[in-house]
Amino acid sequence: IFQTLQLYVMSNEQTTRYMAAAPKGELQEKYMFAWRTRDNTRVENINEFAKQVLNIPRAHELVSEYMILSEEQSSKVLMVLHPYQIHAIEAIFEAASKHQSGYIWHATGSGKTITSFVSTKLLAQRSGIDRTIMLLDRKDLDNQTTSEFTKFASAYSTGVNTNDNTLIVGTGNTKALSRALKLDSSSNVVIVTTRQKLNKAIESLNMDDIKKVFPKSTWFGFTGTPIFEENKKSSDGQYARTTHDQYGEVLHRYTIKNALEDGSVLGFQVEHESTIHKDELANVVY
Repeated sequence: IFQTLQLYVMSNEQTTRYMAAAPKGELQEKYMFAWRTRDNTRVENINEFAKQVLNIPRAHELVSEYMILSEEQSSKVLMVLHPYQIHAIEAIFEAASKHQSGYIWHATGSGKTITSFVSTKLLAQRSGIDRTIMLLDRKDLDNQTTSEFTKFASAYSTGVNTNDNTLIVGTGNTKALSRALKLDSSSNVVIVTTRQKLNKAIESLNMDDIKKVFPKSTWFGFTGTPIFEENKKSSDGQYARTTHDQYGEVLHRYTIKNALEDGSVLGFQVEHESTIHKDELANVVY
C-alpha cells in the first residue's frame, strides 16, 4: 500500500523533514527538506509542521501542484519542491492576480529553473491569462541549466500535451515562435523561447520593445544576483537599470545564508596561503 504514497513526512517531534516517495532503496537524505515559512523561518516541531503543511488544502496542493516528474537516466523520478520554491510561486500568483510584475531573489544554485518552469506552467492553467512565456537568456545558460530544463520540459524543441492539458511549445526558430504566439489561448499554452528569438520576432513588426508588443503583459524575473543602485554599473557600464527598475518589487527572498543552512547549495571552502616564506618573516620590518 505504501507504493501508492507520494509524500513522506519523518519526525522525532522536534525535527521534521518531508520528501517525495522514491523507489525502494533510493531514499536519500539530500532530498529530505525542512519546511520554512515565507519569511524563511524554519519549522521543526511536528505539530507546527502539520498545522502549516498538512492542512487542507495545503496538503492537496503539495502533491497535486508542487510535485513534478523528472527524467533521470531514462526513468521518471518523483520530486517535491522546496518550501522557498512554493512560497515564490504563490507570491507570483498573488502578484499576477493584481497584474503586478516583480522578481524572485533566490540564491544561485537553489533551483530557479524548476521554480520558473512550474510557476509558468501553473499560471497557464489560470483563467484570465492568455499566454505564458518562459523567456530564457541563452547567453547566460550554462550546460547545467540547460540539462536541468530538459529534464522538466522534454518538449524544449517540440510541442507536447501534458497530462493536465497544458501544451508546452518549444521554438526552434523565429518562425516557430510566431506560430506559437498565434495558437488558441484556450489551450493553456506555455511557450518556451529565448530573449534573442523574441527580440528578432518583434523586429519584423517594426517594434523596438517587447513590452510594446504585449502591452498588458506581467513580467516576473528570477535572479540569484539582483542589481541594486550600488552595483548597477560595471566597469564597462553594462548595467543601466536595477532589477527593481526592470521588474518591480522583490516578491520572495531566499538568500545564500538560507541556502547554506539548508544544504541547498555547496558551502564555501576558505583557505589561507601565505605569500611569504616563514624564514623570511624575521626580516620583515613592521
